[in-house]
Amino acid sequence: SDTLMAIECFAQEANAYDLLKLYDSVIVVKEKAAMLYSSIGRKDMAAQTLGTAVSAAVAIGKLDKAERFVSEYETYSGLFDEKGYIEEGREIYYYIKGQYYLSIGLLDSAEAMFRREQSLGQDINDQIACSRGLMEPYEARGVQDSMAKYANLSYQLNDSAYLLSEMENLQRLRVSYDYS
Repeated sequence: SDTLMAIECFAQEANAYDLLKLYDSVIVVKEKAAMLYSSIGRKDMAAQTLGTAVSAAVAIGKLDKAERFVSEYETYSGLFDEKGYIEEGREIYYYIKGQYYLSIGLLDSAEAMFRREQSLGQDINDQIACSRGLMEPYEARGVQDSMAKYANLSYQLNDSAYLLSEMENLQRLRVSYDYS
């Protein structure tokens, strides 16, 4: 419907604030969009919108809001199965939740989330995120060899992602050339 599309467009404004690292503004826009979704009976969309604001709340230390956003997202978004696993293709959430756990000092829980992403994540971006994430609990614990292991893995995966991106660009260029 037009109302849903209008709210979605409004919620997308938060992406610009996110790129500018204006995290307070991200939260304001996402909370307003969630309120608008709720006002038309779309608690699921409201929860999904708040779920995308967890990282912004963590970034500026608004951990009470981050906790509320996590809870709403997991309870009302409709994206989780009965065992608490998110639907396929959205595994990056485990990284976000891991970051939240790190921010409140729950290192074991953070590590569990990063490992869940590592085992279930579908693409190279998931693998980069979880290797970066896994480095952090070890860094906090002062376990240098594990920290180095995941830092190196993150570096290698970033390198692979760059090469993959370049290959895709070359393929597009070739298709464009062959077409003309």
